[in-house]
Amino acid sequence: MKADLSAREHSVLSFAAQGYTDDMVANELGIKCGTVNSYWVRIRGKLGNLSRSELVARFVQQNADTMHAKSVAISDGEAASLAQENRVILAKANDEIERLRQLLANRKD
Repeated sequence: MKADLSAREHSVLSFAAQGYTDDMVANELGIKCGTVNSYWVRIRGKLGNLSRSELVARFVQQNADTMHAKSVAISDGEAASLAQENRVILAKANDEIERLRQLLANRKD
């Protein structure tokens, strides 16, 4: 779906998927509400004469499908490597938290 749409049209759909009204989209993009409506006409022309709700639902579903495909594409070896990297990062974070606790404890003494 994204490949068929201009960047601006994609932005309009993305904001709509986040619950923005046309006025809110216009404010975010620095354009007039009528221009947002023009983008909806273009979007319908490219994706079919569907309601805004249907267009947004398809947009959300496609994004979910894309995210799922990306997560499934990671091999078991890559997943294990990422998990190990996350454990190392978490251990470092926990060490830093403990160091800060000790510093605070020493200040109170």
